[in-house]
Amino acid sequence: FEHHKGYTGGFMIRKEYQGIIDVTKSIIGSYAWMWSTYKDEILMWYCENRTAHAASQYITSVCGINTVAFFPNKDVFFDQVESDVMGVVFREKALKEYRESQTPQLIRNALDSFLHCDNIYQLGGFNLVCPDIQLNYEKIEVFQKSLRKDVIKDKYGYQYFQFFITGTKSYFSFLHTPCIQNLEKTKYHVNSPEELYVYLEEFLKVIKENRIRYSEVFVSAFSPEHQQLFYEFGFRARGYVPCWSYKKEEKAFEDYVVFNYFEGEVPRPALLPAGQELVDMLSVQIN
Repeated sequence: FEHHKGYTGGFMIRKEYQGIIDVTKSIIGSYAWMWSTYKDEILMWYCENRTAHAASQYITSVCGINTVAFFPNKDVFFDQVESDVMGVVFREKALKEYRESQTPQLIRNALDSFLHCDNIYQLGGFNLVCPDIQLNYEKIEVFQKSLRKDVIKDKYGYQYFQFFITGTKSYFSFLHTPCIQNLEKTKYHVNSPEELYVYLEEFLKVIKENRIRYSEVFVSAFSPEHQQLFYEFGFRARGYVPCWSYKKEEKAFEDYVVFNYFEGEVPRPALLPAGQELVDMLSVQIN
């Protein structure tokens, strides 16, 4: 429970009970039990819902879960490409007591996502910045020569990529799911924009070489230079998540911006009003 964050996955009912058990009541009851049982250990919960239909979105919205991010073309169901939305719900003290007190520093591309979330949670002020990133290309060349790549493939076909730069404490890792052509669960730590630049070069190579349809990364709302670099490498902000990452040393949650990249036409999603509002705000980025 060190991250004080929980994920709610899919809810399955065995075939013999389908049509007998009330799915909506069962899910609400399950959520209520989880949230009550772990109320002190887990302060924010998140989930991902399909957009091919609005049923799961409706059920989670009844539970107070709000849509804060859009993942175009992320998944495949029954051989059909689909988009997802991300929903979150918080214990009140996560936002009021443990949220980082610093003002978010956002690039222009992240503004719409922040404003959508601010409309729900009244997050307060922000600073709009335009980072002037001056890269040292001599450092980049050195880091390129020191780059090390590891790939671990498990028995289910998942591939875990890890990038390292020898002589530094930086890293860049992510999960590749070949059957649905996506990259997710991206995590990284860098000490300079040059390190991130080198990692992003390799990240894009993996995207192109594997014909990736969708990839995502969560970037700190307090690192506008990182936001800008992801933007310049083709990623776009399509969500804002308050209190996404808990910093143990500071005993505070840090806000993050969801950046993603996708290929192909986006199927028309079936969305509840809150999700549709977000997608409408991001429509310029999606079309």
